[in-house]
Amino acid sequence: MHLSLLGYILWDQDPILFSTDIFGNHFEARWYGLLFALSFIVGQYIMARIFAAEGKTEKQLESLTLYMIAATVVGARLGHCLFYEPDYYLSHPIEILKVWKGGLASHGASIGMIGTLYFWARKEKVTWLWILDRVVIVVALGGAFIRLGNLMNSEIIGKPTDMPSAFLFVNAGKQAATASAPGAIKSISITNADSTYTNASGQARAAVTFTFSAPGADPLLLRNYGSRQFPSSLFQFEEAHEHLRPEEYLSAPKLSPGLMEVSVAAVPRHPTQIYESVSCLLLFAGLFATWQRRKATLPAGRLFGVFMVVLFSLRFVYEFLKENQVEFEEELTFNMGQALSIPLLLFGLAILARSYRKSQSSKTGQAIS
Repeated sequence: MHLSLLGYILWDQDPILFSTDIFGNHFEARWYGLLFALSFIVGQYIMARIFAAEGKTEKQLESLTLYMIAATVVGARLGHCLFYEPDYYLSHPIEILKVWKGGLASHGASIGMIGTLYFWARKEKVTWLWILDRVVIVVALGGAFIRLGNLMNSEIIGKPTDMPSAFLFVNAGKQAATASAPGAIKSISITNADSTYTNASGQARAAVTFTFSAPGADPLLLRNYGSRQFPSSLFQFEEAHEHLRPEEYLSAPKLSPGLMEVSVAAVPRHPTQIYESVSCLLLFAGLFATWQRRKATLPAGRLFGVFMVVLFSLRFVYEFLKENQVEFEEELTFNMGQALSIPLLLFGLAILARSYRKSQSSKTGQAIS
C-alpha cells in the first residue's frame, strides 16, 4: 500500500497469504479465508462469554456454532447463486457446491441465519428473539472481518471518486500484465509515478515497472510490449480495465538497465469495503456495550431490531457508492443489494417497534400494580 501526496492510496495487496505444494498439489491460503475463519473463532469466544453470563451451557454453544456455520455458508452461497446469477446456476446446479470458486451474498447469509436460529431456539427451548439478540452481536463483528477480506481481494469495489482518500486498485492490472509478459520480464510492480498529476477525467498517474530476468533482452521487443501488448492486455481483462486506463494516458516505455517503465491512468475509487467494515465494527461495539449494561432488562428483539435497521440502512446507502456486481443490475432503479436490503430493513423495524411496545406495556403494567 502506498500513499501519495494527494492522499490517493495505491492498493496492491496480494490476496494470497501463502502458497505451497502438498503431495504434488498446489495449495493457496488467502487472506479472505483467514479473515472468514477468524470471524467464527472470535465470534465463538464472545458468544462463550455471553452464554456463560446468562447461564447457558457449553453444549448449547457448540450446537449453536454448528448451526451458525451451516446457516452462514449455505445461506450466503445460495443467496449469491439465486439472487445474482440464477440463470447460470439453475442451469449448472453442481456449480452451486463449488464454494471455493467464490460467490457469497451477505443477504443470503442473513436470511439463512434468521431461519436456522428459529429451529435452534425450538430445539434448545429458548425464545427465538433471545438468541437473535445475542447472535447479531458477533454477526456485526463478523461483517467487519468479511469486508476486510473483500478489501484484501480487491473486490466489491466502489465507484470512481475524486475524494483525496480514494483507493487505486491495481492488482488486476498487475495480473493482466503478468499473463501477457514475455519471458524476459521477471517481475512487475505498480506505484504512483506522479502524485501531483490528475488528468481531465480525475484519474491519477500510476507507474508500471517491469524488471528483467534477462538484462540483454531485445529492446525493440520490450518497447513493443510496453507500448502495444501491455495496453492491449488491460483491454482484454475487463477487471483490469476497471482500474487502469491506457487509453486515457500512456507514456512511451522508458528503458534503463534491467528496468522498463510505462505510465498509465489509474482510476481512484471509493474504498467501500472499508466503509462497511468500520460501520460493522462500530455496530458491534454499540450492541455489545448495550448487552453488557442491560442484559437483565433488555426487551426481546431490541438488539436484533437495531442491528437490522442500522446494517441494512447503511447497506442501502453504500450501494450508491459501489459498482454493480452483475450486468442486469444496470437496468434496475435500485441494484440487487438495495432491493434485498429493503425487506430486511422493514423486518427489523417491525421487530424494533414490537420491542418498544412490549417494553412500554411492561412499564405501564408495573405502574398500575
